Amino acid sequence: MNLSEAEKRMIYQVEGTSQGAALNEIYMTWRYAPNRETKDTAESLLKKLRPLSDKECMDVIREVQQN
Repeated sequence: MNLSEAEKRMIYQVEGTSQGAALNEIYMTWRYAPNRETKDTAESLLKKLRPLSDKECMDVIREVQQN
């Protein structure tokens, strides 16, 4: 998956242990973001992660967090 540096930074901070928890966390970031750039990053990330299965989504998150 092709992620921007801003998306990788956002994923790195995700603490959820399932796709639903991770997406909810990113959604809350989008909802309460103080600036447009953060909102755009969260929205783009949600669009990329939603179609994935739970395992695929968590694999992407774990890979980013490990590297």
